[in-house]
Amino acid sequence: MLTETKVKIRKEIDGKSIKCTANFLTDSETLVDALATVINHLNVMQSSHIIEDADIISCRHSQIKEVVTQFEGDKSYVATLKDTWIDEVGDEKTMRYKVLLYAADLTECNQRVQELSREGYDMKVESLTEVEMEYLLNDDTDNGD
Repeated sequence: MLTETKVKIRKEIDGKSIKCTANFLTDSETLVDALATVINHLNVMQSSHIIEDADIISCRHSQIKEVVTQFEGDKSYVATLKDTWIDEVGDEKTMRYKVLLYAADLTECNQRVQELSREGYDMKVESLTEVEMEYLLNDDTDNGD
């Protein structure tokens, strides 16, 4: 299950203390596991002096259903794929499926999403949105205990 955690962080940039929001996506069994992964990651960031301070604002189950890791890039995007069909009663039904993926820019992201939609999803691309989100694997923050 994918979980989104929003964190207010304070870091020093060019001698100034800047406050910003960071979003983390984890694949965890429970919200407690997700929080533990994020807290471990924040502790590593603080001990490496990447950030000065952090406060967790929220932790919730994500609407993102999958993280596509086969692509690489500097920017993260959420693609909303849409599938429409007619049920046995004759009513039109729609399902939306959100996917997180990485690309260098929006054009490259669009190409990758089109490729995904043809290869296995058989869905239409409804939207692409650039997001600031870091995907944390649970073992990425292992501190050797």
